[in-house]
Parts: sequence; C-alpha cells; structure tokens
Amino acid sequence: MLPALGLTLFQRDPKPRGMNGGGQGGGPQAGVPVSKPYREVFAVYPNPVKDQAQIEYSLKALGEVDLVVYDVMGRLVRSVVEGVVQVGVHRVSWDGKDRDGRKVSSGIYLVKLSSPDQSKMARLIVVR
Repeated sequence: MLPALGLTLFQRDPKPRGMNGGGQGGGPQAGVPVSKPYREVFAVYPNPVKDQAQIEYSLKALGEVDLVVYDVMGRLVRSVVEGVVQVGVHRVSWDGKDRDGRKVSSGIYLVKLSSPDQSKMARLIVVR
C-alpha cells in the first residue's frame, strides 16, 4: 500500500503588501495554511471490466480496512486489502482472479469496503 501524499493549501493574504505597507510583496509564500477538505470516494472502474479493475476509496481516519470481492451468491472470491490503512484516498487493482490465482468467469461481482467508520458496496461486471 502506498502512503498518502501530504498536501498543504494556502489561503492568500487579502492585504496587499509592498506599496504602502512595506515588507515583502504577496505571493505563494504569503498566507495561512488551510486544511484540505475531506473528499469521500468509493469507485470501481472500468465497469464492465475484462482483465483488471481499479478500486479507489477514501478513509477519514487511520483504521483497519477490509476490501473484498464476492460473487453474487455471497461467496468470498478474493481479499484485496486487509489491514491498517492511512487516512486519505487510496487506489488498488484487482486482477480479476480468485484467491487461488484463477481468472474468475464472466458475471456480476460485489466489491465491499469495510472500515470502522464506513461500509460500502459496489457492483462490478466481469466480461471475458
């Protein structure tokens, strides 16, 4: 799992400097740090998929995550992510294979994300 990249946004200082106020002119270094707003994400694409699906999800807090693929009968096909994951947006790939390494057949599959603060599910169609 790749670590989340940190990002700091700056709000521009509304008071112009340099002409009458003395000091340095405004610019990218001027301003007050602003928190990046949380962006909720849970997407599976492309859909339908032939070989490999991308699964993008976000977490509000550090925590234990289970990201699993089930068939329409509710049987576990494969566990994609299991463990503690950092805050932020994450993207993982599912190669269209079951836990024994065999390609799954064409059909409808369910991708389920479970974490302490959320539970989400998306439908994925596999076309071979």
